[in-house]
Amino acid sequence: MSYIHYARGLAGAYSTFLDRLAEDLESNGISVLFEREKARSPMTISCGKEKGQIAVRLSGPDLEVSFQGQGLTTGEATSLAILVAERVTDIDEEMRAMLDARDEGLPATADIGMELHDIFRELLVVREEIDLLKIAGEDVGRPKRRVERAEKLYQEASDALKKGETLTARAKIQAMQLMVEKAEASLGEIGGEKI
Repeated sequence: MSYIHYARGLAGAYSTFLDRLAEDLESNGISVLFEREKARSPMTISCGKEKGQIAVRLSGPDLEVSFQGQGLTTGEATSLAILVAERVTDIDEEMRAMLDARDEGLPATADIGMELHDIFRELLVVREEIDLLKIAGEDVGRPKRRVERAEKLYQEASDALKKGETLTARAKIQAMQLMVEKAEASLGEIGGEKI
């Protein structure tokens, strides 16, 4: 399977996008090999017997992210290709949410703390739903990955708040909210209704 995804308006975050993508893929058990210094920055990836290559290129104000599976029939949707497509889309949306939050200005620290607390409570509910579906034998890989990323963003937002970095905290909170919402949407696709 091959595809191209355009991360609109993220050309200025090229290195951050590459680092985040490599970190995310590795945390999902995918072997990643790439040289960041090259303009195309091709990443050779593999998971089990599946292999492929991801290239991230500058395309005006956007990033063009392409994936090409190796040794596959054109259009064949493998588990690696599906995971890469999911992760690229999530990272794009997460980074855009963080940039949008920075553009909104400086909110009050108390308001940010309350918002972080509210989203964390929502995250705990989603985590519980995932655990229940896992016990029921459902495949919860997609929502679990999103919840794990939301938990990491929660910790990063908490740390930023403690340091008084309210803009960074706000950006992390918006990205966390997006990941929680995407996890909830993924749960809705599993086994009909949520538990």
